[in-house]
Order: sequence, then structure tokens, then C-alpha cells
Amino acid sequence: RDQGPLLNWMDNVASSYAHEFPVEKDAMAQGGQAVLSQAYRAPNFPATPQAVREWTPAPDWIDGYYQELPRGPAPSAGESQYLYRTITVDEPTDIELDFILRSPEADRRDNQRGMEHWRRTGRYWWSLNGKKSLSWEGRGDMPLAHEGRVTLKRGVNHFLAKVTNNRHSYGFAFSIKGLHPALRHEKGFEHMWREHIMDLATDLPYHVEGGAVRRDFSKEQRYKEGLQRLRALRFFPEPMPGVESAARDSQGRIVPAMEQKLETYPTSPAGDRHVARLARLAPDVERVLKVIDTTDKPMHNEVIALAEALDGVWDQTIGELPKLVYLERPTYVYDSIMYEEAGTRDAAIKVFDPKSRQIETILPSFNDETYAPANEISVSWDGKTILIGGGKTVAAINSDGTNYRRITSGQSPVEMPDGRLVFFDVDAGQSPCKADGPRRLLFICDADGQNRRLVSANTCIDTAPSVMNDGRVIFARWDYGVNKNVFNRHGLWTQNPDGTGMDLYFGNTVIDPRSFSRPHQIPGRPEVLTIFGPHHSKLTGLMGLVWNEEGREARDGLGFRRITRDTASVGDNPKPWSYQDPYPINEQLFLVSFGGRPGHKAALYLYDRSGNRKCILESAGKRGVHSAKPLMARTRANVIPDRSRAVQWKPNVDLHERLMSDPDWTQKGTLMLQDVYQGIEPEIKRGQVKYLAVMEQPAQSHGRGGAMGVGTIWYANRFLGLVPVEKDGSAHFEVPALRSLYFHVLDKDGKMLMTQGSDFHVMPGEVRSCIGCHEQRKGITSPPGDGRTPVAISKPPVTPKLPDWGTKGIIEYETVVQPVFDKYCIECHSGEKPEGRLNLTGDHTLAYNMSYMQLTDGMYVHFTPGTGHTHAQPSNDSDEQAPLSRGTVLSRLTKYIEDPEHCKKKIPFADRLKVYLWIDTNVPFYSHYRQRPPKGLHEQGVDKLSKLH
Repeated sequence: RDQGPLLNWMDNVASSYAHEFPVEKDAMAQGGQAVLSQAYRAPNFPATPQAVREWTPAPDWIDGYYQELPRGPAPSAGESQYLYRTITVDEPTDIELDFILRSPEADRRDNQRGMEHWRRTGRYWWSLNGKKSLSWEGRGDMPLAHEGRVTLKRGVNHFLAKVTNNRHSYGFAFSIKGLHPALRHEKGFEHMWREHIMDLATDLPYHVEGGAVRRDFSKEQRYKEGLQRLRALRFFPEPMPGVESAARDSQGRIVPAMEQKLETYPTSPAGDRHVARLARLAPDVERVLKVIDTTDKPMHNEVIALAEALDGVWDQTIGELPKLVYLERPTYVYDSIMYEEAGTRDAAIKVFDPKSRQIETILPSFNDETYAPANEISVSWDGKTILIGGGKTVAAINSDGTNYRRITSGQSPVEMPDGRLVFFDVDAGQSPCKADGPRRLLFICDADGQNRRLVSANTCIDTAPSVMNDGRVIFARWDYGVNKNVFNRHGLWTQNPDGTGMDLYFGNTVIDPRSFSRPHQIPGRPEVLTIFGPHHSKLTGLMGLVWNEEGREARDGLGFRRITRDTASVGDNPKPWSYQDPYPINEQLFLVSFGGRPGHKAALYLYDRSGNRKCILESAGKRGVHSAKPLMARTRANVIPDRSRAVQWKPNVDLHERLMSDPDWTQKGTLMLQDVYQGIEPEIKRGQVKYLAVMEQPAQSHGRGGAMGVGTIWYANRFLGLVPVEKDGSAHFEVPALRSLYFHVLDKDGKMLMTQGSDFHVMPGEVRSCIGCHEQRKGITSPPGDGRTPVAISKPPVTPKLPDWGTKGIIEYETVVQPVFDKYCIECHSGEKPEGRLNLTGDHTLAYNMSYMQLTDGMYVHFTPGTGHTHAQPSNDSDEQAPLSRGTVLSRLTKYIEDPEHCKKKIPFADRLKVYLWIDTNVPFYSHYRQRPPKGLHEQGVDKLSKLH
């Protein structure tokens, strides 16, 4: 593994893949038979000098399904792993062996510069009995099963595989045709990878509004399509072959690993009845299919009768549903996840009674200027109010159709258990990253719109909130973490209604799917129903379940799994009529809008947990059925008292002035860190940590101009001050409220030992404590119960002191860093022949200055590079951080600064800290968002050079 700057990850992966490690050499010398008793010394990774590699048995792995591989310390870049198994046969046997590597990260480069456009980050080869049979080099599609034809010799055969991957979680699936499930081979990237499964003509909706349903199908068509329906029928949740990890449940069935873990949770009577109805069909369906598959008997009458019986099951299940309120409107494409303006006047609010199959209209039209456009609806806890979001407006109407009222500006309103509303809206004048549009953040207000407050400090976008069973708010959060990948990290987050207790629920480093949206927790259960989508989300894609009790970034099949089975992944352009607006009735039954009917108009579907579906309602005309929910009183979730002294936000205050003024310490929170070493041991030894550097990412006050440096930098970086860490690893300190914050863990010299990959905020008056450093998700546990109180808790909280740099703490290279080089370095490192050919002067270059370009281009500093004119692009990982893996501790410049003999000058701590913080915030140059894009300067430079030459 290469722990360097990763300027060329393709070479890192290629070198690891091509290298014959000792384990491979030993196995190939014995005809592909691994020496399972042998342990191998690992390369001398930073912080893991004593590491060894050993063969590890995996008896729980199930052939045909995804097996996630363990990884070395993150970022596990370019690491290789070997897989070994035996296959025993009585006679020589020809087989088709299928092997796939799931490493969905891709790197996008500019074709004009001679680089590849899209290339997957993984590589693999596999061998049988010492002979390499098949390989995949990361280009194009992976080989199919028929390309893996081999002959097994009599007796024991030895299968050996090598897989190499760049970053992130990865794994494989192994299958022998006819013996194990056929693996899913996905193709493409930018678009939906497989076409959606459409309804068969004979699979009729439960109800079609105002129209007759064709029923004059021939017996042959009823037979053929009935047989298709029976073959697609699932009687329990099945994992997607090659995609989801699997386990055996208490009945010995192969199910997604999540399902095996959730067996002991309570179920609902309505869900149990649906499962029981299907189970009664199972013996007859299995018998008929077996006869058809093993004999020449077509079983026409039996198939048609079973298809009709299946319709009867759905009729019973749907007929038991409560009344459903829905918004009838056109089905349109969302502007990614940023949809505060979405809505239409061509809409109506209606109620469908499944028992009587009758439709009632609550609001027939939004054409009158009295009404704001409508995009979505939700229902109050008592079932008496319908909340409406659309056209930048939060509105409401009584469920009997009376008292329509506009409440406030915003979108996606939901009633909280105490009667207040949570929604998202624009915080005027603030731009998310490159999009040059306003931030969309969570707000709360009273039911009448009074006491409106901002409850988020996200630098990008919060959308689609809902209330969990325990009273917390769960929502989709578009963020780029701290200088992370552009495509990922659109996960699910939670916080208390007043904005306190912000925390990741699931996602973050999960890169397929790239986004989660429209989350709703299942009543009485821990799972969350949500939409799996692409980077830009668009609120459509696949429907699936998320569960975080086995980890907030748990593997495919365990932490998340698909309910819809059309495709495994979603590219960046899902169909406008793809799955959207999900809502759980119970743990077995889920409402969702989908364009599976002819013409792709979104109809209302009922899915069960096994992935079976039935269209409940198809509307008349061209409008679709959206945002359907039970119109009924529900048990209120827990009311969480406010823990914040939040004052009303004043959006008319200029953001630049608001953020660049000294932090308002009357609006602050208090943090208590129990033990910083929890989660970063053993890489960081006790006693090494001396400070926390409190860092802020100021939000943009306007559109982005261009790159802020050659590293991956989404935001300006502001240093708010140092916090001392006690000998026991504890710290007690204050931070400003409603700011995007993160920490560096520093040693006594100010060098970064560890950093955060995610930002967070606190609310005014909030008091939060944490055990340790959670970045690596190592399964943090409480410190040993020795009865000792953290040292810091007995002391007053420390208030970090803003440095006197003249920049309000912003790390601006020319103002903060260059003066250090001017004072201590340019005496030798300047002129026509600078020492070491390193010029550290501040002379301006095309886009930056001389010292900056020489230090970064010459690899004197360790940083994560960016690409594109903003230098915040997809070449950057979205993986978790690791101790001692980046920044000053790996930089050549640090060695010169620390060497007292190098220039016979001792650089004091305060000046060293300026340079170290610059390196550890990924080498920013500019301090603001108004700079001219270097891309434009580059083009000017090329023009000038072309005239000279």
C-alpha cells in the first residue's frame, strides 16, 4: 500500500496488483495450494510496524452472495488481498465459475488531458490449481460466467484469487453455474444500470380512478403472464446475488444478513396476516412450478388459478389498509436534492378508501392564487391536518377540506410530537459549494409559523425531514464533510427537534448507493424505509431499508438492503417515474409511487418486505399519485424537551459579516471529551496528544469563484484556537454555536495526529459529551470502569483563543504562512540558485505564488490533491480518516522545520503552528470564495505561450 499523496492512484493500484507477494509465491509453488499455517510480515505501514498477515477462515460466507473483505488501516489505498478455497469432485467436471469484485468507486478524469474518463478502482485474477484462468483489469465489464469455463480434476482442486482495490469498502462474490445463484453483473455508471420492471398487462391495479379495466385477455396470455408472476413471487426476503451479504435465519433460509439480525424484533398483526396469506400459497406454487420444470405438463389451469389466488391475497391485504390521502399531480424531474421551489398548481388532494374503493376530493385545485403550488403532503399526529409543501411555501388544510392557510416559507413540512413543525428552507445569500444557489437548511416553527428558528449549520443542504419513533428528526444531508469526495456522503442524519444532538444515522462512507432520501422509520421497529439514489439524488431511485445497529456504515445486505429488485445501483439519471415518496405502513407493507403502468404515470404501489408488489391505485388523466400516507390518528412519538437557548435567526444580517466577526460567545455550546485516545489507539500512544485544534468551515456568502488551492478544498478553513488535552485524554471546552466545526488532534509540537472527516454543529446552550474519536468506527466503548472522573470535568471549560493573524483565524497562505518563510527561510531559499533548488519567496505565479507552487509541486508537503478548476473533485476519497496517515507527520517540510541544524534558527511554536495548520487543512492558498478560477488563468497562460512559441 502506498501511503503517499495519492497523486496517481492508478499507479498505486497497478503496482500492488502486479506485485507477487510472498503468499502468492508460496501458493503458486504448490500448484495453487495456500500455505494456511504461514504468517507473513506486512509492509512497514505508518503506525503499524509489527503488523503481520495471516489466513483467516470465513465459515459464514455463503456462495453466490456478497462477502465484504476486511481492510487495513484507512485509508486502505491500493491494498491487495488473497482468497483461497478448495473444490472437491469425484470425477473430472467442467464448470462455469463466476467471480465478481464489488468496488464501485470510479475516478473521472478529463479526456482532453489524455487520461481515462471512467475507470473502476478494483482489479482481480483467479487461478485454479496454480494456473491463472481469468482476470479483470478495471476496464469495461467484468467477465461473465461462460468466460470462466474450467475443468475440475478428480479430487481436491485449489482456487486462489487476488483482489486489489483503491479505497473504501470492497468485497467479492463467488458462484458456480447451476450450483449457486447467478451473480448480478451491473453495467454502466451514469444511468440506471438496469431497466425497471414494468407491470404485466394481466396484473391489474386494485383500483383505477374513473375508468374501466380491461379484463378480456386470452387464456394463453393469462397463462404466460401468470407463470411469470409465480416465478417472480417471493415468500421471504431473499438477498440479491452478488450484491448483498447473506445469512441463514432461524428456519435455515438464506436471507439478507439484516433480516437474520432483525428476527427477534416485534411484528404487526396486519403484517403477519399478509405473510400468512402468502405462505398458504407457497406449497401449491412450488408444486406447480416443479411439475412445469421437470415434465412436459404446462399446467395451464393450475397456473391461472394460482395467479388469481395471488390477486386475492393482495385484495385482502389492500382492503385492510386505512384511508390513504395523496397528492395528485404531474410526475416531474426534481432539481437534484435541492427542491425548495418544486411544486405545481396542477394538483389536487384526494383520499382513497381501500375498503370501499371510493375516492374523496379534499382540495380539487391549486389554481386559485389563494393557494401556493403543491409538491408533497404529510399528516399531523391526530390525523386532522394535512401539511402541504411546495413553491417555497409551507401551508396546511384541515382533513375535511376547510381552513387552508399559508404558514411560512419552506418545503417538506412535518409535524413534530409537540405540535411544532420542522421543514427546510433557504438561508438567504448562502451558496453550497459549486452550485451557486442558496443553502437549504432545517428550520422549526410553531404551528402558526411563529417562533421560526434555524436548527442547522450545514454548509450545504438538509432536506426531507421526518420524525422517528423516539422523537428525533431524521433527514437527508448533502454535505462534503471535510474536504471529501464530490459524489458521496449524502447520508441520513438525526438531531433533536431543537437542533441539538446532531449525529450520523447511516451512510457517510457508503458509496453505492450514493445518496439516501425521504427517510421514514417503520412504526415500532428500528429500520428506516428510504430511497436509494445517485449523487444528485433527485428523490427517486430504488426503495430499501436502512438499519444502523450493526454500524453506521455497515455493509450491503446488513446495514442496508433493497426492497425493489429492478437494479442494484442507480446512476446519476434515474427515471422521473422511478420509485419515490416511500412510506411504511408496518414492517411488512410499504407505500411507494412508481411509474410501472403503461405510460409511466406514477401510480401508488404496495410493496411487501419480500419485494412483491401490487398497484393499489392508478389516477385518471395524466397526473400521478404522490406522497400517499394513512389519513388516521397515530401514536405520538416521544416529546424531546428543548436543550437549546436558541434565539430567532436574523437572515437579513450579512452572512460574510456574521461569520467573519469574532465568534459570539454568548451563543455557544460546551463540549466534554472523556478520552481522546478511545478510537485512535494503538496507533497513538497515551501522552502523545496535547491539544485539540478547533476548526471551522465558514459557509459561502455567494457563488464560488474557483479553486482555493491545489488540494481538495471545499471551504475556507478557520482556526478558532487550541484546547489543552489532559493527561487522561479528557478536555472540557466551549465552541461557538451554529458553526460548521471539526477538530485536529495535535501533538506537543502542533503536528496533526488525527483529524475528522465530518463536520458537526452545536446549538446555543447545548452541552454535549463524547467518549473518544469516532472517525474510524472501531466500535467505541466506554473507558474502563475504574471510578475515576475525567480530569477536565473538574475544571471550568476552556474558551479557545482566536489567533492574532489579522485574518480572523482564516488560514490565508500569503498573510499567515508566507511571512514565516520570509522570516526564517528566504535568506537561503531565494534568488536565481536557491538552496536545494527550493524557492520559498512570495513572488506571484500565474495562480498562486512561488513558495506555494514549489512546496506542493515538489511534494514537500503531504496533501490530498484535487482535480478540475475548483480542485474539489471526485479523485478524492470519501473514506474514513486514520491516525498518522496524512499531513504534517508525513511531510518532508516538517523535518526541515524541526531540524535545529538545518538553518541554525529555532522556529517558535506559534510560527510552526501556522505552517502545520496550513498543511493539515490540505494546503489552502486563498481565504475567500471570490478568487478568479485558475482554469481561466491557465487558458490565458496557454494563449500567451502559444504566441511566443
